[in-house]
Amino acid sequence: MSSGTKLTALIMAAARGPDDPMALAFKAEHKCLIKINAIPMLVRVVQTLKVVSEISSIGISIDTNDVLKKIPGLDHLELFQSADSAPKSVAAAIKQMNQPFPLLVTTADHPLLTPQMVEHFLRHAQATGGDIVVGLAGRADVENVDRTVKRTYFKFRDGEFSGCNLFYLNSEKAMNAVRFWHKVDKQRKRPLALARMFSVVVLVKYLFGRLTLKDGLENMSKLLDVQADAVILPWGAAAIDVDKPEDYKLVTRLLKKRR
Repeated sequence: MSSGTKLTALIMAAARGPDDPMALAFKAEHKCLIKINAIPMLVRVVQTLKVVSEISSIGISIDTNDVLKKIPGLDHLELFQSADSAPKSVAAAIKQMNQPFPLLVTTADHPLLTPQMVEHFLRHAQATGGDIVVGLAGRADVENVDRTVKRTYFKFRDGEFSGCNLFYLNSEKAMNAVRFWHKVDKQRKRPLALARMFSVVVLVKYLFGRLTLKDGLENMSKLLDVQADAVILPWGAAAIDVDKPEDYKLVTRLLKKRR
């Protein structure tokens, strides 16, 4: 990033309701506080972001602030009440920030995230000039991390990519994408309704493997009236979060190797 550029980081840390399956499985007070090698996942992400020089402040969007009161190192961070969906939570936090943009959004269940990954993403995200930029990792890089890893991939003609839970919102215009994200989230269990939100031609090309990532981003930009872009990170681990017990075992093993 250019010299002097500072931004805010927002960590999405809300649980999946009062009976979050991961929190129950690991007997944690909250999913974001599940410990991996004795350190809560949220604390790992905060520690990572703290050493990134471009980040001037860190906020946490969470469903209950009380669970963080006893966790060292989190007391000085700004806390935001989460909403009933991720996009609504992002929008709610932004409304409460004095200077929200540029904004980095990531998640609390991303303990493999490193300062190097974040710095690389931010540097290249700003270079695109995009209003909203997403971080992706190629399938080969993800699977090279560990042969057991399982992720969801977007399949384009020029490659398969998995999301890295890294989003760069450059300006107020990025809110167009957040609002669209909310609409998509509401329709995620209604495939036909979801399909109607996209261009039929683009959708058909994607389903038949004829759409490139660049074409997909250009069409999304037109649809949302934003400049949407992506940064392909060279670390497959950037796409691995902790959503399932199998993820927990894998990440625990990888962090031990890293240490």
